[in-house]
Amino acid sequence: MNVRFNKPLDEVFQPRSVPNLQALALYKDEDFLGGIDTLLDNVSAKLDMISLDHGMIHEISSNVLAKISDKTLFDVGIVQYASTAQEKNLRLYRVSDSDLHEGNVNAVSDLEKVEATLRTAVSGSLPCVLYLSDGPTPETGGRVELGTAREALRRTAVERGVELVFEEQPRDWSVDSGISIDFWRRMKEQKNKDSQ
Repeated sequence: MNVRFNKPLDEVFQPRSVPNLQALALYKDEDFLGGIDTLLDNVSAKLDMISLDHGMIHEISSNVLAKISDKTLFDVGIVQYASTAQEKNLRLYRVSDSDLHEGNVNAVSDLEKVEATLRTAVSGSLPCVLYLSDGPTPETGGRVELGTAREALRRTAVERGVELVFEEQPRDWSVDSGISIDFWRRMKEQKNKDSQ
């Protein structure tokens, strides 16, 4: 749900006000008032996972980023992917309008761009896991072309050691939670493994 506040995030959310919080998704919009660094520092220890608009990364200190990066799924637009793809866990979306509505990566050309980026990227800048939308949208190419582009992307991802996950993504970022069920499951499993 898209909720707007007239205060910075760290003044709205305190650890005591959300004692059972396990997952958090944050997306920047034009009304963003800050406070994300302090908020994440205050709640990161209790969270299983975070989904974060990559555009907010500059609002986060390197100290807090180091705390959260392993359990954070960074959302980045397909256009920005080639220049910003240095996070461990990425989910790509395609910006179809200024509001990011209906912005899933599906189009054949988008998959071809992702494949080319993976193929040419320096090894240290590759994500471990890359999330993409699992279904075609009306703007996508034909099923045959889409299948061919996906297969080329899969081959390159295997060669480069990048795991691809195709799953349903938010259709409207202003009302959908943005929480990846698959990523949350992985983070819970990792947390359980770490605690043993």
